[in-house]
Amino acid sequence: MTKLLTFFILISLLSCNNKVQDEAKTDGNIEKSLELNLAESDNLNFAELLKNNPFELNLSSKNLTEFPDLSSYEIHSLNVSDNKIESIPQTKLPKNLRTLIASNNEISNFKLSNSIDALEKIDLSKNELDTFYVYNGSNKIILNNNNLVYVKFFGNNINYLDISNNPNLNNVVDFFPIGIDTILRSNILNKKPLYDFLQGEDGMIIIKD
Repeated sequence: MTKLLTFFILISLLSCNNKVQDEAKTDGNIEKSLELNLAESDNLNFAELLKNNPFELNLSSKNLTEFPDLSSYEIHSLNVSDNKIESIPQTKLPKNLRTLIASNNEISNFKLSNSIDALEKIDLSKNELDTFYVYNGSNKIILNNNNLVYVKFFGNNINYLDISNNPNLNNVVDFFPIGIDTILRSNILNKKPLYDFLQGEDGMIIIKD
């Protein structure tokens, strides 16, 4: 009886040990996968990617979790869409950037505190944005399908703005809609016309949905 009990105890201990090893192996694989994702941008050969077109870089669908440091490169068009990027530090942006496409990521806020005069287009659609602040607006800004509650930019050179499908964004905004040729704003908090909070309702600009 004692031998039989000892046998079952040994079997139980071996089973527990194997389970612990399997869990440790799984955790190790997850950690390794995360490390690979985080290091993905470091392993990219930007010089090789820019070889055919030195001013256009496509990093879409590269499984990036961090925005790579491109500050030493001169890139006019940058595409980092369809990744898992959570933020885009201005200090990492390339020189003389004209087009930034970063749709379908996990970016929660976007801020450019200094003017980037060359920047003509910003596409941050399908992210998790709640705040968008740009010191000097671009010609075309695409912010649809986010969680925006605050949008602010300066400058009068904007001719296209898409803020549609931001159900928490109020029609009282912190920019002047009067100078923007095209504004898409369906499915925001309400269907009232957009107007700047400093401008007041008396000077509101009627925007067609």
